[in-house]
Amino acid sequence: MDIFRILLSLGLVILLWRLDVRGIRPIRNFILWGVDYPFHFLLTATLILVIWGVVGSGFGLQGLFLDEDPLTQVLLGATVMLLFAAITVHYVALGTSRRGWWAAVHRLTTFLRRAATITSATRPAQAALANGFLEELSTADIDAIDLTARRCLALPDATTAEPRDPLQACLESAPFRVLIAPAVLLEKGFGLILLVGVVPAIIIPALRREPAACLERLPWLVGVCLGDVLAIILGCKTTAWLAEAAGWRDTTAAMLASIRGRAADPPLAATAAGGQTIGSADSAPRPAWLT
Repeated sequence: MDIFRILLSLGLVILLWRLDVRGIRPIRNFILWGVDYPFHFLLTATLILVIWGVVGSGFGLQGLFLDEDPLTQVLLGATVMLLFAAITVHYVALGTSRRGWWAAVHRLTTFLRRAATITSATRPAQAALANGFLEELSTADIDAIDLTARRCLALPDATTAEPRDPLQACLESAPFRVLIAPAVLLEKGFGLILLVGVVPAIIIPALRREPAACLERLPWLVGVCLGDVLAIILGCKTTAWLAEAAGWRDTTAAMLASIRGRAADPPLAATAAGGQTIGSADSAPRPAWLT
């Protein structure tokens, strides 16, 4: 029986690792993200496990988040999501892991392209993130950014090499990282809402057959959703203010010109239209600290 359980668990792990949701492997990406940002992963995973009641439930740690008062639950849910947003921006958008950055850019552009399929061509998904830069990006610009990210991911020395062309240097610069941060929050927010809000408020009580707990924790889910929206709005406002205070108007124009110059390059445009792959996250080398 123990051998059967071990084999069953091993098969479940392999199945989750290879789980593909519309071309995205969420479990695999989550683990690789933890490899790129170990402290970030440990901090985030610990908080999520506490909220789920897996860690510290006997000491009442879960009650610190899922309070009995509905208004307190809403406020705590929003505050926790703001904390996760700050952690995400600090480690992903402003972090030092070069491979992690290019993987994040690749996932972001993939998300924006798929979101564009359900929005109008004149107003893509990034147009709602008005901070003076994101709303200026077109679908062709997203394709150019993604092609550069995949090419950098495919490099064997992607974690240590110096920028090899102007667009790569542009995408690694501090202004681009800061201005793209609201889009990173938007892309990461859906996963955080699922892990922080939906799982403890709906899935876990449903598995325990406690429908009353779902109603009791519904304010928590509402607070998590509100916190995510508030984090994105604050991200747009803060990055727009920072760009104006730092005098990045010329820098922003230069970044857009560099991206659009690459988007108008005939070979790259043909590659984007033909759907050929120039490197991918699946073929990317492991982080330098791990090797």
